[in-house]
Amino acid sequence: MMAVLLAGLRADGSERSDLPGASVPLPVSPTASPGSLAGSAGAGPMPVRGSGGLGALVPARIRRWGNLIEDAARAYALDPNLLAAVMMTESGGDPNATSARGAVGLMQVVGGSYDPAINISQGASILARDLAHYHGDLVLALAAYNAGVTAVDRFGGIPPYLETQTYIFEVLNRYYLYAPG
Repeated sequence: MMAVLLAGLRADGSERSDLPGASVPLPVSPTASPGSLAGSAGAGPMPVRGSGGLGALVPARIRRWGNLIEDAARAYALDPNLLAAVMMTESGGDPNATSARGAVGLMQVVGGSYDPAINISQGASILARDLAHYHGDLVLALAAYNAGVTAVDRFGGIPPYLETQTYIFEVLNRYYLYAPG
């Protein structure tokens, strides 16, 4: 059984206090099985809705898309720092990024547009829909953004895919780093 380790926790399960956002409750212990998350309301950390602008630690290659990120965040009631974290993890800020699975653009949307404004809006829409589907559970919404809602529902939580587990870890670490306070 593969252990799932999420941002803000040490390998022994204790909470890290040296990370921004480390006091945010996390839904998974280091020894939890990927299928042990049921996706119940309040099970995961909730992104602060519409919290304002990008944090100071958002890299320049993502910050260059700041106005588009903030517009999409407002339109879908998301934290722009969450969108920035997803974008950094998905494309590193490359609007021409493509994947072998047909995902394109800054937010790596399958069948999406390469136009940055449209792609960011498409990605924000998907993430907002996933958050609604999982009653605000950010961990499950991120799992669905990466692996698809079907996989998350089939496994009753985070799918046992190393790629998805790593993806959640990376996005949450970036989100906690970027979000002020």
